[in-house]
Amino acid sequence: MQDLKQETMKSLTKALDILALFLDNQGEMALSEIAKLSGLNKTTVSRIVSTLVKHGYLKQKEKRGKYSLGTIYLSFSGVVKSKLRLRSIAIPYLTRLSQQVHESTIIAYGNGSEEVFTETFHDTSQPNSVLKIVPAEGTGMPLHSTATGKILLAYMSDEELEEYFNNKHLRRYTPNTITNINDMKNHLMIVRQEGIALDDEEFSLGVRGVAAGLRDSEGKIVGSFGVVAPSVRLTRAGMRELAPDVKSCAVEISRELGFRG
Repeated sequence: MQDLKQETMKSLTKALDILALFLDNQGEMALSEIAKLSGLNKTTVSRIVSTLVKHGYLKQKEKRGKYSLGTIYLSFSGVVKSKLRLRSIAIPYLTRLSQQVHESTIIAYGNGSEEVFTETFHDTSQPNSVLKIVPAEGTGMPLHSTATGKILLAYMSDEELEEYFNNKHLRRYTPNTITNINDMKNHLMIVRQEGIALDDEEFSLGVRGVAAGLRDSEGKIVGSFGVVAPSVRLTRAGMRELAPDVKSCAVEISRELGFRG
């Protein structure tokens, strides 16, 4: 098993090295050129390049012709630009709401299957507040046990949601975590109806959260936005009181993203 892992890593490294050649040269290269620059034999290069072409990372205009970067990178570029634009638009609203409620605000993006990646903003007008929620930036957090994650789950298509439940174990993080799939499906129906998701100490004891979805010009959920706070300050009643402010702020961000619903 260890030998198989090592071989897989070696093959992956070779493929990445070949892709790096195209990024450096930014042009077309024949198989012989790739072999010469990479230091690999032609048979190995041919096998790797064929796989990269099959998956869209490289393209070949004609049989036995030269290779160039594939169009899949345009998709990657679009995703990165979309995330950067969303973040740029959302920051002023995240900052304003944090100062308004004197708690941390959070924005999250999904990776399409299992986790959300978050960025948190804090109210700096109250420097003496020693109790703050500070998730590790960029750390993946589960979808089913966080308010921001539930938003992304709730607006998945039926097919995506079924695939998620078929492939994902709903891990219990606290006694409040929803781990039964049918219970979670019913819970997500309520999230969709209300347009708001709550985290009642479901991922971490002592932490509560409220979140709403961020929509693009096509009405698709492209992220989620909310407030996270210590449960000693954010009670269950307080979450409900906070919900309209979170939802209103999410609507404003969505409008700037082009949403007209």
